[in-house]
Amino acid sequence: MICSSDGYVKYLPILKWRQGEYQALLRLDPQTKENIYPLFVVPPVEYDFEEQRPKKSPEEHVEKLATRYKQKWGLLPSLVDIDSSLHLQNVQDGRTVPEFIFDELKGVKGIFSPVVKLDYDKSYLAAVKRSWQTCNTGIGIRISLDELASPSSVVQIASLQSFIGCTQDKTDLIIDFGKGASYEPTDDVILVVKTILGQIDNLNGYRSIYVVGTSLELGDVKKPGAEQARKEWIFFQALYRSISNTYSKLGYGDYTIETPEFTSLDMRMLKPAAKIVYSYKDKWIIYKGGSFRDNPAQMKGLCKKLITAKENYYYGRTFSQGDEKIYDCGINNGSTGTLGTWKEAAISHHLTLVVIQNASLHGF
Repeated sequence: MICSSDGYVKYLPILKWRQGEYQALLRLDPQTKENIYPLFVVPPVEYDFEEQRPKKSPEEHVEKLATRYKQKWGLLPSLVDIDSSLHLQNVQDGRTVPEFIFDELKGVKGIFSPVVKLDYDKSYLAAVKRSWQTCNTGIGIRISLDELASPSSVVQIASLQSFIGCTQDKTDLIIDFGKGASYEPTDDVILVVKTILGQIDNLNGYRSIYVVGTSLELGDVKKPGAEQARKEWIFFQALYRSISNTYSKLGYGDYTIETPEFTSLDMRMLKPAAKIVYSYKDKWIIYKGGSFRDNPAQMKGLCKKLITAKENYYYGRTFSQGDEKIYDCGINNGSTGTLGTWKEAAISHHLTLVVIQNASLHGF
């Protein structure tokens, strides 16, 4: 159950379906996993800059997705979105990639709800409709705040639901602020959001209403690091306290420590820095070093710096799998891993922290 009768709404992280993300989920404490309602986004096919071609065919790109979904997430509910670059691609038997993914997830008994956006093509919407008719688990409608402010979008939402045939009580409305929003928790901004929400007929009839976004700007962080406010979380707390009595199914979501967009970069030309992105209360603590590839051992110093900081940022080695990894590297002389290791550790810690914060916000 996503929303309980006593007012608790699960946390919704938007996660790219990549190794660091799903490995972090796999290793979460079971109770933490049960309090997460993830929105998985299937990424586009990566490009091989050396070969000057896509690394895989569309079918090769998604053929193991359902098996991994079963291994990593099991029978817990989720939402599934698919990058639009894959919508009109086909697998060998003629099905579109979205049809293939939804069929395969059904085959492993996945409890998932396909996600639609207002600008998604008819082929994708037809695949979602077919999934709804066969799985009956619901859908998600993902819309930006700017889109939601337009009266025509309200009509489009109703049209989408009518075409798919999914009822409002089986639909999650996901209002995605994305990246770059102001997130000012002022009375005026909250009033604007409340007014926009008020345009939607029977808003409380939805299965859930999520507000998601991110304010993290890792590109702005220089060595040796910085602190950044978790503005989307600060804003949501103010919004929740203002309107949750009116909208009882209001839930929080974010992009963990990732960016919303997918970027294709030639890694031969780049040297990503070693870094730790650590969520702490209403901010991120970011420690940054030099090129990871040139000196992986520097992670030991970054981990130790976090653990021993006089500000007591570190939540302890037993807090999450990610915190255990940080402790082992910084204190026990453990492996420095790869860049993916530290993304997984950061996501593991963030998911655990936000589940606790979300429960506290709801009075638990």
